[in-house]
Amino acid sequence: MVTQALQGTRVGSYDPTNGGFTTMFFAVASAVIGGTALLGGSGTVAGAFLGALLLGIVFDGFNLTGVSANAFNVVLGAAILVAMVLNVTLIVVRKRAGSRDLT
Repeated sequence: MVTQALQGTRVGSYDPTNGGFTTMFFAVASAVIGGTALLGGSGTVAGAFLGALLLGIVFDGFNLTGVSANAFNVVLGAAILVAMVLNVTLIVVRKRAGSRDLT
């Protein structure tokens, strides 16, 4: 990713598809893992940063231990699913707690 930023600076333009599909997928995955709701679009910059940090640590750890890239994609998909389920669960719990306070 750093190379893409440097190349964009050298050329003078940035293209989100420059690094292929994986760059955009990692950006969305880090935002979702950081707590951004896919349906509502609510989230924080700090959450997206923490999601990207976690994603980078897992990616580097898999590379250092020699785990295949396919296994990383499976873990990444599972992490996105878990984050989505937790996000929806928290929304439901907050709505139920809010409706109890009003009665």
